[in-house]
Amino acid sequence: SQSEATISSYSTLSEPAPLPPAGSTTPRRTGAADQESWVAIARPIPIFGLESPELERQPAVFDARRSADGTRREDLLSFGGFAEPKPHLALRLAVQHERDELSRPFIVALVRMAAARGLSVHRSSLPAAIETRFGPVEAADVTLSDGASGRACIAFRMEGGTVPLALNGWWCGGEGKPADRRQLVCLIDRIDLLAAGEDAALRSAFARSELNRQPGCAPPRLSASGRKVSWLDADAPTPALRTKTGTAQPGAARRAEKR
Repeated sequence: SQSEATISSYSTLSEPAPLPPAGSTTPRRTGAADQESWVAIARPIPIFGLESPELERQPAVFDARRSADGTRREDLLSFGGFAEPKPHLALRLAVQHERDELSRPFIVALVRMAAARGLSVHRSSLPAAIETRFGPVEAADVTLSDGASGRACIAFRMEGGTVPLALNGWWCGGEGKPADRRQLVCLIDRIDLLAAGEDAALRSAFARSELNRQPGCAPPRLSASGRKVSWLDADAPTPALRTKTGTAQPGAARRAEKR
């Protein structure tokens, strides 16, 4: 098919090196096409969080990195292992106030992200838009492989939506529960802002996006008054996130990030 041929044509692209382990301060050099260096953040304060019944209470493995010049940051959340029978979600998020006009095609971005996590893309349909609280998100049925086995998943990407946020990744359903787009919409709709810092535009955009939440995708955690307990509540606790080193990082502790 045309999409499979497209994937094959990108198979010769230089694959990015795996993400450095948490705690490393060595810049990660990417392929020549990237011209980018990344530095792992040793003790990052989570900016985004996610809780959803589809994840079956699996804890998030959290990692963050910044560009060498300090102007950009990416947060990476992962739920479940790719080789495990439970649901698996890989999610990359980045604050993006200005859209990159040179962003890669959907398939290229997917191939590179998969390669960075030790996976390959075997098949992909053409991406089509799904509606979320943040605006249209591209989504495509894909088959990912770790070399030993493959999984049917849904890859997705959003750039230049109604909030200054870029996100991409893939969603794979659990054993006997194939992933579907309705699940993916709710997963994206339940992404929460935990720490906006001094970014008033990001905070305001997230607040406005609450009005666009899809029916049936209400947040799972409610306060006694029925309101969502989140960054809108000054005293609300932030769920602990596991880093790759296995250390819990409670978001309520507002320590400065150690670079």
